[in-house]
Amino acid sequence: LLYLPRMGYSPHGAWITGRVQSGIMETVAVAHHQGPLSAMIAALNPWKTSNNATTSCKRGIAKQAKGDLDGAIADYNRAIELDPNAPRAYDCRGFAKRTKGDLDGAIADYDKAIELDPQDANGYHNRAFAKQAKDDLDGAIVDYDRAIELNPSEAHAYNNRGFARLTKRDLDGALVDFDKAIELNPKDASAHQNRASIKRTKGDVDGALADYDKAIEFNPKDTNVYYDRGTACYDKSDWSDALADFRKASPAKSEVAKLDTVEDYSRIRIWLVRAKLSERDAATSELSEYLRSRTTGKPGDWASTIARFLTGNLSESDFLKPANSGDEKQAQNQTCQANFFAGSLRLINGDKSAATDSFTKCQEAGARDSYEYQSAIAELEALKQ
Repeated sequence: LLYLPRMGYSPHGAWITGRVQSGIMETVAVAHHQGPLSAMIAALNPWKTSNNATTSCKRGIAKQAKGDLDGAIADYNRAIELDPNAPRAYDCRGFAKRTKGDLDGAIADYDKAIELDPQDANGYHNRAFAKQAKDDLDGAIVDYDRAIELNPSEAHAYNNRGFARLTKRDLDGALVDFDKAIELNPKDASAHQNRASIKRTKGDVDGALADYDKAIEFNPKDTNVYYDRGTACYDKSDWSDALADFRKASPAKSEVAKLDTVEDYSRIRIWLVRAKLSERDAATSELSEYLRSRTTGKPGDWASTIARFLTGNLSESDFLKPANSGDEKQAQNQTCQANFFAGSLRLINGDKSAATDSFTKCQEAGARDSYEYQSAIAELEALKQ
C-alpha cells in the first residue's frame, strides 16, 4: 500500500496562496470504482470479527476509498487491537485521521508507524504532509528529506517538498524539486503546475505557459489550471486565449475539486477581458446575472465586493477602504487586489495615469504570491510601451 498525497500550488484570488490539489490515497490493490469496492467490503464482511489484523486493515482501506472514514478508522482500531505492532495499521489510521482534519492524531499515528518501521519512506512522507498542513514547514521538510533518502525515486516526495519550499519562498530550492519530480514522472500534472507558478513568479511567462499546457494535457479535468493559464495569457494580453480558459474554469460543477474562489475570480476576469475587448455592457450583464444566481461564497464577501465594484454598484472610495481583517496576510492580499482591480477599471475608462498609480500601489502591497500582483506588474510594463 502506498500513500502518495500530492500538493499543487495555485495563488488564486482572495488570500489563498496554496492548496492541496490531490490528497488522494493511491493503492496498489484497491479498485477505484464504487462497485468493486463495495464487492470487496462484502467479501471481507465474514471476517470482520475474526482475529485477523490484516483483514481488518484491508476492510478499512476499502471503506476509506469509498469515503467512509469513520468506518475505516473503526477497522484500523480493530487491526491495532489485534496486532499493536503492525506499522501499516497506524499509517492507514493516520491517513484517515488527516483526511478528517485530525492532524495531531494523524501525526501521533505516523510517529508510531515510524517507530515500528523506521526504514519505511511512506511513514515520513505522510507525517511530513500532516506537518505541512499544520504550517510546520521546517518539520515537514526534515521528514521529506528522510523520505527521499529512503526512497529517492518517489516523485511525489520531491513535489511535496518543493511545495513546502515554495511556501517558505525558497523559489530556487522549490524549482530544483519540481524539476526532479518531473524528471521522475514526466506526466505529473501537479508538478508541472507547481513549476509553472515559480516560472511565472520569476517573470518567465512563456515557460509557465508551457508547463500549464502540460498540466492540462495530463489532467484536463482540473479546472483550477485553466484559471492559472488564463491569468498567464491575460498578462501577455492574449485576450482570446485568456477568455477561453476563464470560461473553462468558471463552470460551477467540476470533476476535480477546486478552490471555492475559482468560479468567482474566473467570472471577474471574464468581465475584465470582455471590457478590454469593447464588450463592457455585455460583460456587466453577464457578471450581474452571475451575482444574482451565485451559489458559492456569501453575500457581501470579498469576491462579490469586487464584482459589485466592476459592475458599477460600489464606489471606488468604498471599494478601496482598508481591509478590516486582523489577519495581516489577508489584509495584504486584499489591499493588493483592490488596487489591481481599481487600476484595471481606471485603465478601461482610459485614465492611464490613475491606472499606473493603482497598479504601483498593488505592487507596493507586496503580495507576491497573488496573481493580481503579477498582473499589475504586467500592466505597468505594458503602460511603459
